[in-house]
Amino acid sequence: LGLEASPRTIRRELRRAGYRRCIACPRPFISRKQAKKRLDFVLSHRWWGTSDWAASREGGGDWRKVIWSD
Repeated sequence: LGLEASPRTIRRELRRAGYRRCIACPRPFISRKQAKKRLDFVLSHRWWGTSDWAASREGGGDWRKVIWSD
């Protein structure tokens, strides 16, 4: 665009547009034991379809009703 603006102007306009500075919260690392359990779960459920996942949840439920509920 070829426009010039000071850093202060840019920060002000970003703030006015709704952008806020956010620093992500640190998360704990996954231990080897947790990683092994996750891998075992994924490998044992690799071929599950949507009906398997819906049936495995408590009370059943149909996930499509939630996802496509716009």
